[in-house]
Amino acid sequence: MSSSTPLLSEELFQCSVCLDVFTLPVSLPCGHTFCQSCILAQWTASGSSHCPKCSTVFQETPELCENSFACEMAKQIRNQRGQRSTEYHPVTSDNRMDKRICRIHERPLELYCRYDQSAICVLCMNTEHSTHHTIPVAKEWAERKVCYLSKREMAYSVEVFTALQQFIDRSQSELLRKMKHKQKTEEKRVESLIKELEREIAKLNARNSELEKLSFLVHFQLLLCYSKTCGYTINCIPLFIRKLINTLPDVILAVDMTLDPDTANPWLVVSADRKCVTDGNVECNVPNNAERFDMAPCVLSREPISRGRAYWVVGVSGKTAWDLGVARKSVNRKGLVTLSPDYGYWAVCLRGGSEYRACDCESVLLSLKTLPQRIGIYVDYENGQVSFYDVRTCTHIYSFTGQRFTESLLAYFNPDMNDTGNNNAPLVIQPVNVDNGDKTYDTVTI
Repeated sequence: MSSSTPLLSEELFQCSVCLDVFTLPVSLPCGHTFCQSCILAQWTASGSSHCPKCSTVFQETPELCENSFACEMAKQIRNQRGQRSTEYHPVTSDNRMDKRICRIHERPLELYCRYDQSAICVLCMNTEHSTHHTIPVAKEWAERKVCYLSKREMAYSVEVFTALQQFIDRSQSELLRKMKHKQKTEEKRVESLIKELEREIAKLNARNSELEKLSFLVHFQLLLCYSKTCGYTINCIPLFIRKLINTLPDVILAVDMTLDPDTANPWLVVSADRKCVTDGNVECNVPNNAERFDMAPCVLSREPISRGRAYWVVGVSGKTAWDLGVARKSVNRKGLVTLSPDYGYWAVCLRGGSEYRACDCESVLLSLKTLPQRIGIYVDYENGQVSFYDVRTCTHIYSFTGQRFTESLLAYFNPDMNDTGNNNAPLVIQPVNVDNGDKTYDTVTI
C-alpha cells in the first residue's frame, strides 16, 4: 500500500487475533468481529468466553453471528490482492534506462526526452534534441511510478466503495421487503380486530335500543323484573371486555417477568419457577458476584425494558412491608439502597401494613381507600412514565412522569424482612389475565 491509503483499508478488515484478512468473520455481542476459527480457538485455549479486543466476559457462550458485510469486504480484498500480484507494471521497463547504451554515441542513456518520449544520452541532447524538454531518467521514472500508484489506489477505492454501495442496496431492498410484509400482516390483523369490535358494538347498540323501547312501557310486571333485566345487561359488559382482552393481547402489554437469582440478596429465597421471593430468615451460601445486592433485601428481573411499553402484576397479599418498581440496569448493588429517581429507582413502598409512599425525589405519602392485594406496574420507556395501579379496584396509585431513560430498566422487588413471621408472605409475579371468580380485570386506564 502507498501513502495514499483508501478510506477503507485492509486494516479495517483484519482479525486482531491472526492479523490477517477475515476468514468467515463472526461478530460478538460487544460488536467486535473475528475469524470464526480464531475466536473459537481463543476461547478453547483460555477456558472462558471473552472478547480479546475489549476483554468483555460473557457469562454464557454467546451465539456467533456471521458478519456478512465484513465477509463481502474480505472477499473483495483477497480478489484485489490476486489482481495486483499479476498486474503489469508500466514503469518497470524504464526502471533501468540509465544502464542502456545509446546506439549512435555509445554513451549511457541518462536523460529522457519528453518530446520524443524516448531515452537519450548527453550527446543526443546537444544535437538533435537540443530544443526538446529533457529530464533525468530517474526523475521521469519516479514521476511515472507516483502517477501509476495513484491511479491504482484510486481504482481500488472505487472498487471498495462500489462493493459497499452494492451491499447497502441489497440490504436496503431486503429490509424494505420485510417491513412491507410485516406492515401488511399487521394491517390485516388490525382490520380483523376492528371488524370484531364493530360487531360487538352493533350488538350492544341493538340491545341498548331494545332497552330504550322497553323503558317506555310502564307495566307492573316490568317493575317486578327490573332488577333481573338490569343485572342481565350489566353482565354483558364483563363478557364483552373479557372477549376484548382475549383478542387484543398486545393492548395489555403484558411482560412475562421472572426473577434473576444472581441479583438476589443472600437472605432472600427465590422460587424454582422464579416467580416468588421472600425473606428466608437465613443467609444462604451464594457467590458474592457484582450483580448481587449484599445489604438491601432486593432482587431484579431477568427481562430488561429498553423500548416500548410494558405491564406486569405482582401479588402482595398478606404482606406488611414491600418495595416495587423499576431500576436502572447499572444501579450499584453493594451497600445501602436509596430509592429515588436520582439514584436510578422508580418505586412505591408499604411500611407498617398501611403506610404507602411514592419514592420520588422527595417522598410522597399516598392516601389509598383500600389496601391493594395486586399491584399493576406500567412502563412507557419512550415517554418516560412509570405508573402503579390497584388491579382489583382498577384505580391509579401513583405515576412518575417526564422521566428520561438512557439505559435498560429492570423490574425491582423488595419483600422486606421477615419481621418474626409478620411479613413472611412472598411477593408473587402473577399472570396478567381475567379472574372470573371476582370479576376483576388486569386492565388499567393508562
